[in-house]
Amino acid sequence: MQWGLAMGLSFALAIFVSPLQYISGAAYTAAVLIPIALFGLGLWLTRVRPPPPPAPDPEGELLVRLAASGQPEAQVAAAASRAWNEILAEPAWATQWTAGHRVAFDGAAEVTQIVDAALEIMAGREAVGPQADGTAESSWHSQHAELDAAATRLGARADSMIRLRDRVDALSRAAHHLAEVQRMERSALAVDDVVVETSFGYADHEQRMVGLADEIAGVRMGIEDLLVELNRGEPDKA
Repeated sequence: MQWGLAMGLSFALAIFVSPLQYISGAAYTAAVLIPIALFGLGLWLTRVRPPPPPAPDPEGELLVRLAASGQPEAQVAAAASRAWNEILAEPAWATQWTAGHRVAFDGAAEVTQIVDAALEIMAGREAVGPQADGTAESSWHSQHAELDAAATRLGARADSMIRLRDRVDALSRAAHHLAEVQRMERSALAVDDVVVETSFGYADHEQRMVGLADEIAGVRMGIEDLLVELNRGEPDKA
């Protein structure tokens, strides 16, 4: 880009300066240097121009206000968002065991709905305003109680997502345990060949193999129980 500008400037100066070769002295110098100086100034201004200010983000400002409020609905929205992010990070959530659950439950949409409801509750609190006095005090307490109840109902939806997170976490840990036991079983088979060849301590080794098989069976039964609990139902919707 800069090379092209330089070539263009050279060509323009060659055309511009040719008629000026018959002018001498200060006039010739000024005629040549002033366009160069103006071009350099324009190029410098384009490079140091500050970036435009960021566009306003009303939704982001609302979320900041919600988080700063410290109200129950803010805690509910934060808990739901955190639970969903932790679910996505669980290894078991990406396995075939949870494939049907991933299709049936849209956690991102659920978090969006919870956050939107929390923002509505916050807007309601702002509309109610500071505590009233006199005859309006009882009405103020009543409206605040209704908003607190709405936040509690919203919290039940976040609790449901937290329970889902706990179940997927348990499934991830069980799957990891199963993989480790199966790895030990495979390595035990390799050791078994060595033991058979040497005929030393074979009875003890065979007993350990039976123990590993029993442990694998137990872990698999535990995983089946976890899947039954996981698929018992999707997170409750208020």
